Amino acid sequence: MNNPQALSGKTLLLLTMILLAGLAARSYKAGQIEKIPHDDVISYMVATAHLDDYHQTISDLQAEPRWLENRVWRDYLRPGPEPMAASLAETIHNLQQNDIHPPVYFLWLNLVLRALPDTGPWSGWLSNAVFYVLNGILLFQLGRRLLPSQEAAGIGLLIWAVATPSIQTSIIARHYELMASIGLLSVLVLARTSSRQNLDPLSIVLFGALTLIGFLTNYQYLYLGAALSCTILLLHYRQPGRVFACGIAIGGGVLLGLWLYPALLLQSQEVRAWSAELNPADILFRLRNTLEEPLKFCLFATLTVLYLVTFARRQGKLALGSVPTLLYCLVGLNFAFIAAAYLGFIAPKHAMGGRYLATLWPLLALLLGQLIHPLWQQPAYRYAAIVLICLPGVLLLNKPEKNPGPPAAIAEHRFIIADFNERGIWPAIAHRLPADQLTLVAPQSSLLQHQGWQTRLSTMQAITGTWVSSAKLGDNSRSKQQSLRQTLDATFQTAPIKHRDRGLAYFQLNPSTGPAQ
Repeated sequence: MNNPQALSGKTLLLLTMILLAGLAARSYKAGQIEKIPHDDVISYMVATAHLDDYHQTISDLQAEPRWLENRVWRDYLRPGPEPMAASLAETIHNLQQNDIHPPVYFLWLNLVLRALPDTGPWSGWLSNAVFYVLNGILLFQLGRRLLPSQEAAGIGLLIWAVATPSIQTSIIARHYELMASIGLLSVLVLARTSSRQNLDPLSIVLFGALTLIGFLTNYQYLYLGAALSCTILLLHYRQPGRVFACGIAIGGGVLLGLWLYPALLLQSQEVRAWSAELNPADILFRLRNTLEEPLKFCLFATLTVLYLVTFARRQGKLALGSVPTLLYCLVGLNFAFIAAAYLGFIAPKHAMGGRYLATLWPLLALLLGQLIHPLWQQPAYRYAAIVLICLPGVLLLNKPEKNPGPPAAIAEHRFIIADFNERGIWPAIAHRLPADQLTLVAPQSSLLQHQGWQTRLSTMQAITGTWVSSAKLGDNSRSKQQSLRQTLDATFQTAPIKHRDRGLAYFQLNPSTGPAQ
């Protein structure tokens, strides 16, 4: 372990420039988001304590479809007028009833949304911006303690700040950036206790507190907790008292989390139920994801390996031994536990994307930074490395957003019919529409079974509306979609709207006679 020296003004300036570059990249990418992503919609409804309300509303509408003003749906993404304490308590209740995640991040998101004038695609990034800056500072501080050179720590910071998974993790309204902050703090505590000859009581207390907060932020923090425990055992097996105390602190944090939030036990059973698929295709899918996702820590990872092998080995400077054992242990064990849970069908099928490795990326960045550092003194190699490190992030910024908003023209229509009510999809569309637009939201089977809504529809035959449809969501189907279209064709001229929106089809409902209005 190193005793970090004071930073020079030049070093502080370079670090600030790296953090600002990361801020700019994230802000630019967040600005490309047209429609609030699926999981973000759910995060906002949980944080604003409206998820229960949404479920109750769609249940009532499914039993008896009726017309509502769009402001009803838009308001579900904003905090209500109730006092903050009551809203936070309701947020926890919403999670326990209708979601599988722990509460810490959503309580923070509630506070952020109260401070913003509106909820939108940027809100997730704004909730994470403070954690991004904190993570950059913590990562550099950790590098100063673990690595032989402050310059290597700076390289690690650059790698992490512009990496595509890091950028994508920051701009969503989820808990992964916060979890990375808690993870980096935990590793700093490990570095602190490992550098001392005697047992450090403060470190033990911090281990317990951070484990508690991390567990109540996201289940996946347990993978890092397990990696920390094994690393302590490997490094300090000759000091059983220290190992036992750290184990008690980490285990105690988990048990206290279960006592404070017992819904975690029930929710973990739901996660396992989602992961019960066991077939050859799914096994191959998980194997591919496990191997592919770490390499997506950027294309630069493979390019950098090629760069190192081609140039560094030729000069005898590929110093694998210069990386601290603690860092090797944490990177290897953290990934091993994540991969074991994923390949063991404990984690859900989707839980191997970039965001799910949020605690791994900063540590891997420091490891790569130390490997690259021996060549940093040679300008040609340094500039080549900077280009390879930054290239994937630049390509990401120029990549079109995969989640486009609804057609702009439908905001001018007087009403909209949606034949689905999925909580992560419909509110994102409603958010882009005027508050006074009339909406009819119910599954196809409900719209076909209950025809009372058609009475008001018959009075709208002289105005223009929208029908947005899905043949795949819920119990919807092509045949039901065709039946519903026949019903609408009896009153309107139904014309498809050309628009790419991930499985949704948009139709303009024109007046059957006379010009559209």
